[in-house]
Amino acid sequence: MKIRSLAALLFLHTTCSVAQQEDTAQFEGRWAVVLQLPSGAQRRAVLVLSGFGGQWKEAPSPAGRQASCQAKKSFPVTVQKSVTTELEFSVWPAMAAPGCKNLHITVEPKSARALAGTSPDGHVVTMTRL
Repeated sequence: MKIRSLAALLFLHTTCSVAQQEDTAQFEGRWAVVLQLPSGAQRRAVLVLSGFGGQWKEAPSPAGRQASCQAKKSFPVTVQKSVTTELEFSVWPAMAAPGCKNLHITVEPKSARALAGTSPDGHVVTMTRL
């Protein structure tokens, strides 16, 4: 009976270990980000990732107007998932500019220097390594 339990435990441990992906640092560095909004408008930013955090700096709109949530200061970023097949992170403008909406983004590698994905808000996201 003990041998069966031990074998089942060993099988479960091996299965779980294989299913888990290791965290990766491959996405660390500077990225140019383009958010295509559902309205057709675009927002641009520079994202700097280091470890499981970083900074997000929005570019002014092409018309030269800066929305209140596109502050001149950087916004903090936290990385929820960083594995070879996926990067998931959150941008927290509400921490620096009350009333602004936080962003949650998931992207996948499309090439060695490009990532693409979406946000729950319907933004289409493209990222290019700088």
